[in-house]
Amino acid sequence: MNQNVIIAVGIVLAGFFIAYFWKKREGFESKSSSSSSSSSSSSTSNNGMAGNAASYAAGIQTMATNIQDQLLITKYRDDYENTILAYDNLINAMMLQTLVSTNASNPNENLTQLANLSNAKNALNSIMKYVDSQ
Repeated sequence: MNQNVIIAVGIVLAGFFIAYFWKKREGFESKSSSSSSSSSSSSTSNNGMAGNAASYAAGIQTMATNIQDQLLITKYRDDYENTILAYDNLINAMMLQTLVSTNASNPNENLTQLANLSNAKNALNSIMKYVDSQ
């Protein structure tokens, strides 16, 4: 029961996080699509995918810059680092809980869950490196 609650809370938080960035991305696309829709559509049809690669990369970089500007990483670095560390502690606890509750006759489900949690820890490490580099 306790493990299910923690997993449910984690899934809900992840869902909110994804929805937040999805909404932010949609807002950016609607602002930029009106100004660049005519030029990008003609450029794509005339030049093909490879001919449009530079403007595509520039658009991706613009999206990344807009998200960085919204996050104010330098201002809230400590808060972001504390959040990452809290998630790391949560994942460690969940990994231990998963390990000690493994069904010896069928450990596959728990091993899969441990692998997923390990991947989440790797993602947190990547995020921490990113925050530290800003």
